[in-house]
Amino acid sequence: MSDVISYRAFTDAATGLTIYVNPQAVRFVVAAGLRTTIVFSETHTVTVTADLQSVIDGGLFQIE
Repeated sequence: MSDVISYRAFTDAATGLTIYVNPQAVRFVVAAGLRTTIVFSETHTVTVTADLQSVIDGGLFQIE
């Protein structure tokens, strides 16, 4: 039985396109005002047009 991955939709700040993010692949996020950089690895990041609260509300991660 495989686990179902629930991808989260965000708007790419560079292109305006909708991107889908696997929360399990995210290492951490960096908040910068109205944008948030999602870090997957040392060489793979994406900046989305969402503030930190929107990223949390979107279900990407939880603060415990």
